[in-house]
Amino acid sequence: MYRIRVRIILALFAISLAVVAAKATYMQIVLGAHYRALAHMRRLRTVPIDTLRGTIYDRNGIPLAHEEPVFQVKVILKEVEKLDEAARKTWCRNLAKISNITPARAEELLQQAKAKIEEEALSSPKEKEAKFIRWFRRKTPQVLIEKVNLKTAALIEINQDSLPGVVTSLKARRIYPQGPAAAHIIGYLQAINPEEFKQYKDSFAGSEHKRFFPQDLIGRQGLERYYEARLRGSRGLKAEIVDAQFHIHEEYAERPPEPGQDLDLTLDIHMQRAAEAELDDLFEEKGLPGSVVLLDPKTGAILAMATSPRYNPNSFFRDWPQLSQDQHHPLLNRATQATYPLGSVFKVVTLIAGMESGILRPETSFSCQGTYHLGDRDFHCIVSQGHGHTDLHMGLVKSCNIYFFNAGKLTGHREILRWARAFGLGSSTGIDLPSESSGLLPDTAWMWKNQGRGWYLGDTFNLSIGQGALLVTPLQAARMMAAIADEGRLRQPHLLASEDSEGSFQDLGISPRTLDFLKKALDDVVNSPSGTGYRHIRSDVVAIAGKTGTAEVAKDIEPHAWFVGYAPADDPEVAIAVIVEHGGLGGAVAGPVAKSILEEIFKPKG
Repeated sequence: MYRIRVRIILALFAISLAVVAAKATYMQIVLGAHYRALAHMRRLRTVPIDTLRGTIYDRNGIPLAHEEPVFQVKVILKEVEKLDEAARKTWCRNLAKISNITPARAEELLQQAKAKIEEEALSSPKEKEAKFIRWFRRKTPQVLIEKVNLKTAALIEINQDSLPGVVTSLKARRIYPQGPAAAHIIGYLQAINPEEFKQYKDSFAGSEHKRFFPQDLIGRQGLERYYEARLRGSRGLKAEIVDAQFHIHEEYAERPPEPGQDLDLTLDIHMQRAAEAELDDLFEEKGLPGSVVLLDPKTGAILAMATSPRYNPNSFFRDWPQLSQDQHHPLLNRATQATYPLGSVFKVVTLIAGMESGILRPETSFSCQGTYHLGDRDFHCIVSQGHGHTDLHMGLVKSCNIYFFNAGKLTGHREILRWARAFGLGSSTGIDLPSESSGLLPDTAWMWKNQGRGWYLGDTFNLSIGQGALLVTPLQAARMMAAIADEGRLRQPHLLASEDSEGSFQDLGISPRTLDFLKKALDDVVNSPSGTGYRHIRSDVVAIAGKTGTAEVAKDIEPHAWFVGYAPADDPEVAIAVIVEHGGLGGAVAGPVAKSILEEIFKPKG
């Protein structure tokens, strides 16, 4: 329904432009001689026509960002500057009366418009360019009042004779109808700064309809920034015939504006809200920030990407003082920009590396007494008394650190790192969002460069259980588990629906034997009484498989809580990664968050 209304509006707009264009043709051809005769009294000027930014929709056609019409008051300074002092005072009084401001405020707004032009001119390194800016801006409409109601706009149009140089324009204001939902994905708009203005001016040299003006808004974060060129569209131009007093007698379009392209996303706003609700509860009750990523393992499509705490893009500038000082960093997209040690979730990589290299077999067993003594250092298991004699399956199901210290020692850190790289850890995923973090996958070269030493066996122990210098984003963790759910196929995460493709993937070459073994273990992590996720994650609504993780960060500081998995376990439709910063045990804190979200998604309809 929303799209139909948009099409109707655009159709009406096109019809009106066609009428104006026909009128222009008539003026030029039939009345050309007449207007040439009036040239000494009237002149032609061109005025830019703003365009509409593209709408952003979720996968169900629900608008996440769209334009709302707002009337602006603009002024052509060159025309006001020709007024004598008495006429100028009258001009200020007339504007003040109509706009419900004081004459002093009208003069102040006029000076501010001049100051903006001067600021732009001074930012130019070349005097010739600065001179052109002053000349061009003075003869084109500059914003005087950002927003007025329809009545005020109509009064200004009616009283043009007493307000030379003043025009109104219908400006589009960006609205985010879902409020803070998906704010970190959608992003927000902000005024272009001088550096960006110069950059875009050079990029669109010779394309006047694509150029930016100093008061323009551009995408600052999220999809608004990443797809700025698609969303923005192109300005139009209209011609006006004005007399010596700058009154408009005729106007017609030289070139109609081109609306920006709409974006249809893979995001499901209902799943997004379910994820955000769980994170919001945790933050409100315990003050714990976190992130959730949901993606389709068969396509790489992002279904939800939630971060807590959040912000509301509709009130971003009003809230800025508080947001900028918040120690929880609500502007940070934790799913793609924050990095964390992966903890025991990384054991799936160590298992794959060991089995694919032939080092580990299902029957490979080690004895866990709770501690591994290495030189003068002790490495501990999650169970202080140990797990006893443990094979590979139970080593993962019970998340036995001692088992994976031994497994890592036999497999070797190079083989483990090779598989970690294959899953994309330590590299940005290439998702269509700006400022993605790559994480960190430490190797021998990194150790020499950053710690001034080589690689030790203790480093292998840490790597084998996802500790040490290893850092990943929640998106990387979700992508890794999605590849396991989809038979070892690594896919490109994306938000644009047009990028969906089941046929585009990188086959990691994991043997069916290893995948079958691993999937059974991940199932038992949640659904076997011996599993670390059984108590808090097992569901009667949907079969969940995955791995818990408790990632240590520093002594006397609560560890990060992880759960990374997929559902349904036998035919995965959704891969999920949940992290709760300093939440404690992954199974007890992150696990229930994942369970609630997945149960909301898969609950019986009706």
